[in-house]
Amino acid sequence: MNNSNKKLLLLVEDDVSISKVLSRFLEQSGFNLLRATDGIYGLKMALENHPDLILLDLIMPHMDGLTFLKELRKDKWGKSVPVMILSNLSNPETEKEAAQYAIKDYIIKTDFCLTDILKKINDIL
Repeated sequence: MNNSNKKLLLLVEDDVSISKVLSRFLEQSGFNLLRATDGIYGLKMALENHPDLILLDLIMPHMDGLTFLKELRKDKWGKSVPVMILSNLSNPETEKEAAQYAIKDYIIKTDFCLTDILKKINDIL
């Protein structure tokens, strides 16, 4: 559980290089951070630690991001936790499907800038 005044974020991302860069940046920006490399472990971490925001990839091993969202939203706490999608999938159908699970934002990783992500996180929190 988050034991300080810092907000706790959960990054669920299987790409090691993206995870490292984003993790370092977010920690330097003052957040506590949990990381998971697949959807099953990410869901377990989310339900055990109740982060303030989840940053979620869609294409991952063991459980994809849309299945993660479906399962997360079944939980009493998970119904309302803010989720921001970070994905390489830039197709309208996927975005529409993700939007059914009350996501806060959908960011295409190839287009992202760290400072833009930080601004969006701060806006959500």
